[in-house]
Amino acid sequence: MRPSDQLLAAGDGARPRLRRTVLAVLLAFAGVAVLFVGGDFLMRHAVYRVEHAQAQVRWPITNRAIVRDMALNAIFAIGEPVSARLLELDLPLYDLLIEDDELQALHRTADQIVARGKSTGVQRIFENARFCHGGEWVDVEIKLRGLVGGHYNKNHFSFRLKMPANRLLDGKRLINLVELYDKGLVVDAITHRELAQHGLLTLRDRFAVVRINGAVVGLFQEFEHFSRSVADGNRRPEGYIFTGHGKAYEAPSVAWDKASAAMARVRACAGLDGTDPGGTGCGRDVEAYFDVDRVAWAAAMVSLMHSEHAWHPDNVRLFWDPARGAFEPIPWDYAQYPIDLKKTPDGEPKRRLMSDLLLGNDRVRGLRDRKLWTLIRDRVPVMQAAAQRMFDRLSPALKLDVRHPDFAVDVERLQTYSRTLRRNAAALRQVLEAADLRIEAQVDASGALALSVHNHARSPVELRAVMLDDGSAVPLSGPVTAEVAGSWQQRPGEGSWRVTVPAGRKAVGIQARNVVTGQDLVRPATRWNLTEVPTLPPVSLSNAASWTLDVKGVRVEADEVRFAGRVELSESVRIPRGRKVIFEPGLDLKMGADVSLMIEGDFDCLGRADAPVHIGPLGNRTAWGGLAIQGTQSQPAIVNLQHCTVTGGTGSSNERTWFTSSFAVHGGVVTIADSAFRRGDADDGINLKNCRVDIRRTLFFLSKDDAVDCDFCTGRLVGNTVRSAGGDGFDFSGSDVILEKNLAENCGDKGFSIGERTIATLRNNIALHCNAGVAAKDASQVTIEGLTLRHMNVGIAHYVKKPTFGPPVIRSTGVTMEDVSTEVVREVPTLVDRPGGCKPIVRP
Repeated sequence: MRPSDQLLAAGDGARPRLRRTVLAVLLAFAGVAVLFVGGDFLMRHAVYRVEHAQAQVRWPITNRAIVRDMALNAIFAIGEPVSARLLELDLPLYDLLIEDDELQALHRTADQIVARGKSTGVQRIFENARFCHGGEWVDVEIKLRGLVGGHYNKNHFSFRLKMPANRLLDGKRLINLVELYDKGLVVDAITHRELAQHGLLTLRDRFAVVRINGAVVGLFQEFEHFSRSVADGNRRPEGYIFTGHGKAYEAPSVAWDKASAAMARVRACAGLDGTDPGGTGCGRDVEAYFDVDRVAWAAAMVSLMHSEHAWHPDNVRLFWDPARGAFEPIPWDYAQYPIDLKKTPDGEPKRRLMSDLLLGNDRVRGLRDRKLWTLIRDRVPVMQAAAQRMFDRLSPALKLDVRHPDFAVDVERLQTYSRTLRRNAAALRQVLEAADLRIEAQVDASGALALSVHNHARSPVELRAVMLDDGSAVPLSGPVTAEVAGSWQQRPGEGSWRVTVPAGRKAVGIQARNVVTGQDLVRPATRWNLTEVPTLPPVSLSNAASWTLDVKGVRVEADEVRFAGRVELSESVRIPRGRKVIFEPGLDLKMGADVSLMIEGDFDCLGRADAPVHIGPLGNRTAWGGLAIQGTQSQPAIVNLQHCTVTGGTGSSNERTWFTSSFAVHGGVVTIADSAFRRGDADDGINLKNCRVDIRRTLFFLSKDDAVDCDFCTGRLVGNTVRSAGGDGFDFSGSDVILEKNLAENCGDKGFSIGERTIATLRNNIALHCNAGVAAKDASQVTIEGLTLRHMNVGIAHYVKKPTFGPPVIRSTGVTMEDVSTEVVREVPTLVDRPGGCKPIVRP
């Protein structure tokens, strides 16, 4: 057995031998050892060269370092290492037992990968092990992970831990434990903490000590693997995580058809499927298929880190949010590289197919640079300080963990991180402050002026006014902002505008502003070239597409669409973004079979007590679709319903999203009052996702399943009534809500269902004739201040439905129960959900 294999394996003691036999064995062993040491030296020398070439921080490849590594292997094969003192520190302990056969199988795999240089083409399978969890040894599986040979030092290999389905660790089933420099020690950890503040899904990470078969292996960095726990931990319990290659980490389930079709479209637009990128409509699809605000934050961080690495398909991770019908990035393996403005004058990292697609969109790129300016101006010192604090907390462990390069290398890593942030920020500031605006202006005898603008700098520019020779100015006006995009891949941003110059005056220049920095542009930042021509070609100030709707009772006026009187829709209608829809008092809207009204902007239903609005089927038995409003993260739809009655409806969909009720809002600020939703034939009576809600004095009657379903919402529901719901009366997931004086009566399931990390306060609510009164699930926190429950099987239930969340918490006062079969049902785990605390197992 090789010495490097002996640390984690059991060995038999040498038995007495005759002197001659002993001498022969020793000579043979010495020969084998010489061969092993020589071979091991050559192998490690090759590995060190590869790691050195790929490392962000370069330290000399010396024979001393290689011999040191080999000596450590030998030392750890003999006895308990110095790093056992790591157990005395306040760090999580991952305690594993691995049988000899499984351990040697892992070692053989490591040998193969080190010999090849990469894990590509080497089958890595899960091996059985046991893990100390909650005070007892549980069966787990582990397998080696990582791309390059540096992950496969057999005495400190990076690996993935797979927990049992019923014994998750902090809500995670798959956990990656990696060598410290895989994610730059503190680099990715600080990136995650920074971007989480801006609403991005990020992986949970921490540092931990690993002990295998009683021997302390050393310090590892833990990152949760891409799985259900990532979405659930970020209060996003729906959707899918994809790689840049289009692989999904979860098996198909709800809304898979939309998600997979969207990924196919994105891959085609980016050229990741082998076709030519940038097909018809791809520019528009970027804003339709991506949460551009979160993409911009992620791209800003990538720009600050100057990381072409992050845009590689192997590292791109996208979460599909079915409520928004859009992808958003999950930061992963950004790494860090210095900017050299001599090589990249625009400060952009190396091009990749995905970055070409996303940053080729002028709006996304401009938004990226605005957020990048915030990082440069406000956040770089904060990130540097956070990295220093993290490093200071970790330093005692780094000094004790002798299995990684010297502590001086750790210090250099931190200094390099801080120095690169500072230098990259300075370089990007220089690029973003630069201005190069070139304007061709043509004017005829009548004073009409046509501007053709070319922006050769990176930052977008806002044009404000044309300066005249008497010092006055003519503002540019119109329905769109006079903004010129920044340059991209050596192509300047362009725009054309037309203004009228007063008689007798002459245009002499332009007022403009750097949109990113807020600085006014002055000469020589602007180059003004004025010529006089007899006539001018027509130039449109507006780039807004025209849109009409030829339906009796519907008026399209500028940016408003008004419905009045009796309106019949025989075909589905989609009203594009930027237009507000108004239902006027007394409207009677009749919807044909399978017909839906899809709104991508604001919506006002202005019913009155004396002139309510009615929405329902065209004919008593017609199964119509739904009324669906869809906003975005950065532009939520403003929705206001007053004195409105919605009858029937089966739900609706577009190419990106399913809407599971006859009235649905995804991404909005929603106010509903004095209204009614009756006889809904969709999954939900109403469904609100990613909304701020205020619902008052509204009736929900005879819903097919849940009556009021709110996902990822915040707000209040006061004085509402649910009667005869097939499922839950009020159902919440991932929300922060207050419910006051609501009634749930005759519900097939629960009166009030609180799940998936919802934080809810219930005050003076009533549930009658339901299967259960209140259910708290999946790490929710429920505060009850006055509750009446009558005629039901279960009063209050605590349980875990999805193990990735964990147990809920209920605090209650003022609860009254009458004719309740079981007042409280508590089905929550009692085991400690932490590693450690097991009695040692003595190996035979």
